[in-house]
Amino acid sequence: GTPVTADNLETLLRLCAEHLGGDYKPESESWGDGAAGRFMREAAGTSLYDEAVRVLCGFLTDGNPDQVKMAAGLIPAKLTSPSAIIAAMQRHDLDASTSRQLRAALGRTLSLDVRAYEPRFRSLVGQPGWESLMGAFLIADHEWIFDHLHAIFGEDPAEAANRLWFGVLGLNAAEAAALRDELDAHRAELGEACADALLDYLDDEIKSGTFKDRPGPVRWATP
Repeated sequence: GTPVTADNLETLLRLCAEHLGGDYKPESESWGDGAAGRFMREAAGTSLYDEAVRVLCGFLTDGNPDQVKMAAGLIPAKLTSPSAIIAAMQRHDLDASTSRQLRAALGRTLSLDVRAYEPRFRSLVGQPGWESLMGAFLIADHEWIFDHLHAIFGEDPAEAANRLWFGVLGLNAAEAAALRDELDAHRAELGEACADALLDYLDDEIKSGTFKDRPGPVRWATP
């Protein structure tokens, strides 16, 4: 119920991080996630929102593990520096759940700004949350993806389509069409079942108009 101001914003976000949800915690001690998320939704478009993003990005590198965990789930991809997330991923005091959230946050951010992509992110494939990097892989490391299709998409058609879902979040219309043609040309490597699942998913997204308001050129070298 405390009004949020520029003066108390950081203090209140720290307080939220002290009351994150967890196993067996009573409701009176686990309100932090909900309160912080609600504030971010209600403050969107205001100067307080911008200040909150600054504070949360600071938590990634300088906050305690609970503050990192909260920040990883709240920071907006389009306003977050990939370098802040990358720095947080080098920490050694985070649990597996928080590390997964950071990988997911990095994927969302890189899909919008692939300039910060580095080939070393290939080593994250297989780790929990790595699928969120699919968009960055497709755009910034396209040739590598097609050299490792089996490792990237696996053998299960449903899982392959789910992984592609993460990839198309950052693609434009031209890229979606180009990707469809390339996947179709690599049926042998993918296997018929996985290829069909991927192409069916892309066809549905294209037909439903997912990419109609996403102009731009293909950002990778096409065959």
